[in-house]
Amino acid sequence: MAVWTVDGPCLSYAAQGANVVTTIAASSARTAVAWGWGGNFVRVTRDQGLRWWQTDFPNGVASVTQRGGKLVAGTLAVDTSQSYAYASTDGGITWHLAA
Repeated sequence: MAVWTVDGPCLSYAAQGANVVTTIAASSARTAVAWGWGGNFVRVTRDQGLRWWQTDFPNGVASVTQRGGKLVAGTLAVDTSQSYAYASTDGGITWHLAA
């Protein structure tokens, strides 16, 4: 059985926005991504939590996945009638609207 504990800057930084950070995922041994349903940002660390980058999106973030070396953030329009996907090829530092 795996046991999780809060230890280090990764979880404590992400917890500062606890009302919108609901998910923290590791995409590699040094990289973690934090986001939450209803929040409009994705936070990324590529150095085990020493520094964090935050990207704000115009719509609420519903999911973040890793596909073929890219991070993909799924967002919803304010009225939730439309969804948008943003992709990052540099581990979450920069994002662009995916076609």
